Amino acid sequence: GGEIVDVPVNVPRYPTCYTSIVVIGKEEDAPGELYCPFGIAIQEDTHQIFVVDWLNNRAVIFSETGEFLYQLGVGQLSRPSSIAIHGDSVYVSCTGDATVS
Repeated sequence: GGEIVDVPVNVPRYPTCYTSIVVIGKEEDAPGELYCPFGIAIQEDTHQIFVVDWLNNRAVIFSETGEFLYQLGVGQLSRPSSIAIHGDSVYVSCTGDATVS
């Protein structure tokens, strides 16, 4: 068997209180509103905020100040749960049909 060695662990301390820098959407289903936000990604160059809305089956895109810009995947996504951005490509994983779009 292997020897068990105690290794010191550095646990970072995070503040217990956070301050909102922008509040986006509200609990509805109209464009620009979010019913069940589930995942978020920030586009590095434009600072646009991409949010997948699990119950509305779409991705909603906001400016860095929280202004609604547009939405993606309406009628195409099934329970989107996470989102990633790489260059000009946006990837959304969906739990409803076990796909990545």
